[in-house]
Amino acid sequence: MHALAGTPGGAPVDANLVHYRHLTLVGSTGSALKHYLPGLELVARGLVPLERLPVEQVGLDEVPDRLANGPAGSALKTIVRPG
Repeated sequence: MHALAGTPGGAPVDANLVHYRHLTLVGSTGSALKHYLPGLELVARGLVPLERLPVEQVGLDEVPDRLANGPAGSALKTIVRPG
């Protein structure tokens, strides 16, 4: 699960960049902790096979390539290891 809070309002979005790089913007508002708890409970009970999620891990040195080219293979998400 991913949650991001505290971003300032009115942040500009470059629609040209979104269009030509075929980016997808996804967002939601109004989520509270209670909305995440059922999913977290399923993970804690081992009912969600997290090891099967298409995720890749990269070091900081690989970030420029991932930003330019997207995740490798079938990965849907990329986790950056800072050290």
